[in-house]
Amino acid sequence: MQPLPHVPAPAVAQLRLVRSMLRALTSTLLLLLITQPLSAQQEPPEELFNHSSRDLAFRVPPEFQLVAQNRKYLNPAAHEVPRFERIWQHGSDGIVVSVVVWRDAAWQKTPKETFDQVLANMLSDPTLKLVSRRSYELDGCPAESITCYYQSANGTSQRMDCFLAKPYVFMLAYISSKPSSWDDPVSKAFFQTISLKPKK
Repeated sequence: MQPLPHVPAPAVAQLRLVRSMLRALTSTLLLLLITQPLSAQQEPPEELFNHSSRDLAFRVPPEFQLVAQNRKYLNPAAHEVPRFERIWQHGSDGIVVSVVVWRDAAWQKTPKETFDQVLANMLSDPTLKLVSRRSYELDGCPAESITCYYQSANGTSQRMDCFLAKPYVFMLAYISSKPSSWDDPVSKAFFQTISLKPKK
C-alpha cells in the first residue's frame, strides 16, 4: 500500500466535513446487521474484500486526491461488519467508496426492505433532509440512489448510491459543502462511470 500524500490543514478540516456525513450511515449499518462474531483481529484481512462475483469499477476525476483508506470493523468490540473505505478529496468536495461485508443473516430481507430501513435510520437524524430517492438496477444488481443534505452549520449535501451484491454492499457517495451538489457536472459524471459487471 502506497503512503498517502500530506494533506494541508485547510484540507484536513474539509475532510472532517466529508467524514461527518458518514456517521449516520455507519450507525444505520449496525442497526441493520444481525451477525455472528468474526475471529478476533486488529483489522479485517484484505482477502475478505476479494470474494465478490462482481467487479466494482469507477473513475475518480484526476483532480481528486486519495486522502484516506482503511479496513476496519464497524462493530470493533465484537469484530463484526468488515468495511473497506477509500476517500478522495478536491477542495470541499469528497468521493467516498465503501465495501461492507454482510453475513448471511443480513440477507433475509428483500432489497426494498433493506433500502427502506437504511433510509428510515438515516432520517432519524433531524438535521438530515431527504431530497430524492430512486430505485434502479445496475448490471443486474439492486440499487438505490439518495440525494440529501444536512440542515445545520457547515452542513453538506450528497448523492449516495448503494448496491447489493451478496455478500457485499457497495456504497459510493459524492459529498460537498456546496448546496445541491448532486447537480454538479463532476458528481453526475462520476456516477456514470460506475459498473458492477460479473467477473469472468
